Amino acid sequence: MPVDALLCLLDHPAPAVRAQTLRVLRTRQVEGVGEEAAEALRDPDPDVQVAAARYLYCQTTDRHRERLRQGLNHEDPRIQAATLGLIATDGDPDEYELVSESLLQRLMELNGETGAQTRTHVARVLGVLDRPYRNDLLHHLLRDDSPEVVRTAIEAAGNTNDRSFLFPLVQRLGEDAYASAARQALSRFDPPVLGTLYDCLVDPQTGTDIRSRIPAIFVDQSGPFAVAILVRGLRKVAVPVRHAIARALSKLHKTVDASPSDPDELDTVIKREAEHYAALGQIQRLLRRPATHSASIGPAALRPLQKEGLERIFRLLGLRYNQRDIYDAYLGITSPDPTLRDSAIEFVDNLVDYDTRRYLLPLLDDPEGQHVLEVGAKFFDRALRDWAAARKYLRAADDPRLTALLEDGTDADIETMLDPEAARSESGTAPASASPDVTA
Repeated sequence: MPVDALLCLLDHPAPAVRAQTLRVLRTRQVEGVGEEAAEALRDPDPDVQVAAARYLYCQTTDRHRERLRQGLNHEDPRIQAATLGLIATDGDPDEYELVSESLLQRLMELNGETGAQTRTHVARVLGVLDRPYRNDLLHHLLRDDSPEVVRTAIEAAGNTNDRSFLFPLVQRLGEDAYASAARQALSRFDPPVLGTLYDCLVDPQTGTDIRSRIPAIFVDQSGPFAVAILVRGLRKVAVPVRHAIARALSKLHKTVDASPSDPDELDTVIKREAEHYAALGQIQRLLRRPATHSASIGPAALRPLQKEGLERIFRLLGLRYNQRDIYDAYLGITSPDPTLRDSAIEFVDNLVDYDTRRYLLPLLDDPEGQHVLEVGAKFFDRALRDWAAARKYLRAADDPRLTALLEDGTDADIETMLDPEAARSESGTAPASASPDVTA
C-alpha cells in the first residue's frame, strides 16, 4: 500500500486501524512521516498513542533512553503519558527509573478526556513499577470514573501479585463491565491465592454473581489443589455457584484428573442434583393443573432451570465416568429424536453404577414428568403434592432465582446458566451437536 494511503488511515474512525497503521509504518521503516506520528501522540485512544510513541522513540536504537526522557519532560501531558505507556509496554527496569512519583501525581490530577487518557497510561506503568507509592495510586485508579482507566488498573493490579488488591478485584467480578478483566487479573496471582478465593466462593455473604465467576479462575490455575477445593465446594454453595463449579471441573478434567479420591463424595452430590431435578419436575407437573393451586408462575418458568440441572448432572457424571462417553450420552438425551434418546438412555444404563442408574434412569426415561411424583417419592422420599409443599421447597432450595420467581412471579428476571444452544437443540431448531459440550 502506498505511503499516502497509509497516512490517510491515521484519520480512520477505528482506533485499532490507526494503531495498526502506525505499526505498519514502523515495521516498514517508513521515513519522513514523523510529523504525522507526532500528531498521533495526541490521539484520543491510549493504544494509538503508544503506537505513535513506539514509532518515534524506537525507530533507531541510538539515544533511546534520552528520547524517552525528553518525552517524559515534554510540556504536553498527552505526550508525557504516551511515553509512560511505551515504557510500561516495552520498557525495562533501567527505563522504569525514569518515572517519578511527581509526574504520576500530576498526570492523575488532570480532568476531562485528556485526564482519562493520562490516567490510563499511569495505571499501565504502575503495573510494572515496584515503588512504595504504587499501591496507593493504583487503589485510587481502581475507583476511577472512567471505565477504561478502571479496566487498565485492574490489569495492572493483577501484574503486581500484591494481595492488597484481592478483595477489590473479587468485587469487580460482580460487575459485567469489569468481570473479564478481573478474572484475568486474579488468574495471574500465584497459586496460594486459590485458598482466599475458596473462602469467597463458599461465603454466603458474597454476592451470587461474584461467587459464580470465581470457579473459572481455578481453571486458569489448574492442578490437583484446584480440583480438590472445587469438589469440596460443591456441598457448600447455592445452585448457580454449584453449576459454575461443575462447569469449571469439566474443563479441568481435560488436563487434570478431576475425579475425587472418594467417589462417594461425588455420588452424593450427583444424587442431590437428581433430587432437585425431580423436585422441579414435580412442581411443573403441579403447575400444569391450575385448578389445584394459586401460584403466579407457570411450568414454563421452571423448565429452563430444570434443563440447567440436567446439564449439571451430566457434567458431574463426566468426572465420575468416561467424560467423552458421558458427553455423547448427553447429546442423545437432549436430542429431539426419540430414537436417539432411547439409545442414549440404554447407553447410560450400561455406563453408570447400579446405585446411580436406579434413580437416574426413571428420570431420564420420563422427559414429560408423568411419573416424576412416584420416582421422587420412591428414591428421594420427596413428593410435592400441593402448592404449599412446592412453595416451601422453592424457598429452601438455595437458589435465589427460585426465590425471585416466588416473589415476583412472571415479572422475575431469571437468567439461567444453560448454554443457549442447548435450548435450541431440545426444541428441534438446531442439531443435537449444538448442545453444550459438558466437557467444556
